[in-house]
Amino acid sequence: MTLTYVGIGIGQQFINFGNAGGRNVFFIAALLFSLSHIPVAVTRSVHPELPEPERYTFKALFKKAPVGMSGCFAAGLINSAFFSMAPVFGTEIDLSVFQLSWFMSITVFGGFTVQWIIGIVSDR
Repeated sequence: MTLTYVGIGIGQQFINFGNAGGRNVFFIAALLFSLSHIPVAVTRSVHPELPEPERYTFKALFKKAPVGMSGCFAAGLINSAFFSMAPVFGTEIDLSVFQLSWFMSITVFGGFTVQWIIGIVSDR
């Protein structure tokens, strides 16, 4: 998850590399995505034998872990609302593209930091 948060936080800065409506930002993202496959492609190690996965329906999973499934659903709603509406809010208060990218990066890194601290405290 650490690399995911770092990637999301740094990824917000890609919009500063060119026109937000242009193709440059997508070309950079595609290049980095392609380069990330090189270590996996050149490895010589053999993957471990995976066990047969157990099939679950949503109903069965909800019976086994109702709080976990409800929490994941709520977190998905909150995250999607934030990541879709925060840029709209930033645009409405007249943030520039540069400021908006930093606004989004700081919120991602702030959320990551708080989550990390809570994890450290809860492990004690």
